[in-house]
Amino acid sequence: MFQRKPLKKHTSNILAKFDSLTLRDAFYALKNYAEYYALPSPAYQVFNRALVVDTIVDTDANEMRVKLNLDLECIHGPLERLMHTSAKGKYVLKRICVDGVDLQPARIEMGVTIYEYQCIPPIKRGKRARVETTLEYDMMGKAFEDHFYYISCIYPSGVLEYRIRFVGARTPKKIGYSVHSNTLTVVDKSLEWDCGTQSARLFTSNPMLNHYYKINWQW
Repeated sequence: MFQRKPLKKHTSNILAKFDSLTLRDAFYALKNYAEYYALPSPAYQVFNRALVVDTIVDTDANEMRVKLNLDLECIHGPLERLMHTSAKGKYVLKRICVDGVDLQPARIEMGVTIYEYQCIPPIKRGKRARVETTLEYDMMGKAFEDHFYYISCIYPSGVLEYRIRFVGARTPKKIGYSVHSNTLTVVDKSLEWDCGTQSARLFTSNPMLNHYYKINWQW
């Protein structure tokens, strides 16, 4: 026979794990979690509980600074390395720093530069870790026209939050985002613009796996 209080406690723990208010909200995440991890050999090594991205665009200096805060859980460990990729485009990556350590390019594959960060000590199975990454870019192109920034969801994730703020003399007339896979665009929407703080915010629970979010703005 179930006891009321322990059952409520276990339920609240499940909701907290997936950042949900009700079981209905958590159902999709629970289904995916079981599909990806409830196997003898899990399909993915980590679960991203939350990814928070803060971006500051300096329109006077033609620079962009991105801070990524990752709250991850190691499902199949130990986790020894984390990777970051950077492709050639309208941004030139000047510096990447993970938890205070500057990274150097590890290798280049198909035109994409790969950076690796060694986890010391390795993150053990069932343990959580918080990783902070800072990236500094020079922005290329005349007047930043039709610029965009990609966020890839290559691991199952609980929450994705993206915040962008503009400093300098100019601000964009339009800012939005779209969600893409390798074959199609899933959604294309505008972001709410806060004139007081010159910023916009995207928040979504359980972002789609193997899709990327394209944040775009126009002047």
